[in-house]
Amino acid sequence: MDFSISWINGVSLALAMLVMASLPSISVFSVILRASQFGFWQGVFTALGIVVADILFIVLALFGLVWLVENVAWLFQLVAYVGGGYLLWLALRLWQSKPLSTQLQNANPSSLASFSLGLSLTFADQKAILFYLGFFPAFLNLNHITHWDAGLVVMLAILAVGLPKIIYAYLAARGFKLLARDKQTLMYKITALLLALVGVFLIVKTTATLFD
Repeated sequence: MDFSISWINGVSLALAMLVMASLPSISVFSVILRASQFGFWQGVFTALGIVVADILFIVLALFGLVWLVENVAWLFQLVAYVGGGYLLWLALRLWQSKPLSTQLQNANPSSLASFSLGLSLTFADQKAILFYLGFFPAFLNLNHITHWDAGLVVMLAILAVGLPKIIYAYLAARGFKLLARDKQTLMYKITALLLALVGVFLIVKTTATLFD
């Protein structure tokens, strides 16, 4: 196995990615909302969508394939619009719901819907690949990156990005169940408003990129 990454740089990279993934952000917010609304596993699948999108950006950044993102920008924008519209639909549905309602309990949303939500939210930030291009040189020599190096970075990303998101999902799902019925009503309303704000933000941000 041909690695060019030293163990010190590997550990440093993992810790840096862990810290960044743990900071409050739209991706963290989406996991928390999904887990509190539909349970832990839906939060996990949302986190999985975020991780998959991040991995795509990481691979593209490692091998300098920024041109690919530029050539298929319309696809990322389409996914972002779909994600924003889905968030607005969820917000309306949640606003009309009652605490512990049969409608929500029996909704049993598909794992694919949660996964797609995380994926679309992350794809909306196409400039993330530029961030990785500026971030990785502090830990890697991109001119001598090997496939083994790329595989190691992907594994580190899965752990560093996915683990804090899963922890957020667990805490959100657990905490919501412990709320009293009247507090759950309030949380539904607040969550619906926040979902709507994120959906509008996603659509507006994506539209703004069309005029960059």
